[in-house]
Amino acid sequence: MTTLKATARDTSINIKELRRTGFVPAIVYGKNLDASISIQIESAYALRLLKGNDIGSQIELSIGDETYNTMIKDMSSHPVTYKIQHLDFQVLTSGEKVSTQAHIHLLNKDKTPSDSVLQELVSELTYTALPKDLFESIELDITTLAIGDSIHLKDLAIASDERYNFQDDPSIELVHLSHAKKITEDDEEGTTALAGAEVPVIGKPAEE
Repeated sequence: MTTLKATARDTSINIKELRRTGFVPAIVYGKNLDASISIQIESAYALRLLKGNDIGSQIELSIGDETYNTMIKDMSSHPVTYKIQHLDFQVLTSGEKVSTQAHIHLLNKDKTPSDSVLQELVSELTYTALPKDLFESIELDITTLAIGDSIHLKDLAIASDERYNFQDDPSIELVHLSHAKKITEDDEEGTTALAGAEVPVIGKPAEE
């Protein structure tokens, strides 16, 4: 589990000023906390954290003399610079289920037939589980897919595991392998004819 050091944040300091001085504001919350904790993390540490972790990752968060078993619950970034703007951490409690996300990673994408198109329909799944059973990603090997085949949530062994409660419909299609459409001579002739056709201009006087 990744360990991250943070310090308590003075909420009287403007957040924009905090970011200018090289810190990312964050908040820690949980049912067993008396109140949420406002913290700040050095930008370099936050960037390093998110290179190997994502929403749903478990993080050991060190704040002063206290250490908390947390999960990255949410993150926001600047729409232009993509710099991290804010982080949310949820404290995990043993024996208490938590809702989180698992990202879908497709294996062997380069081994699909040359005449096929791979459609990645779902990138993440939301589920509920105990902290000890949490996982961050689902790997799908697509080498067994033939053209026309799909993988649904219900096809995954983990979908029938009683430790997990998925919020998506079991029949949801995650991946589909379809046949690549070939351009025929008729298609080419039709495209050429359309390109050469005169397009009428609305409002143009008719020629006598």
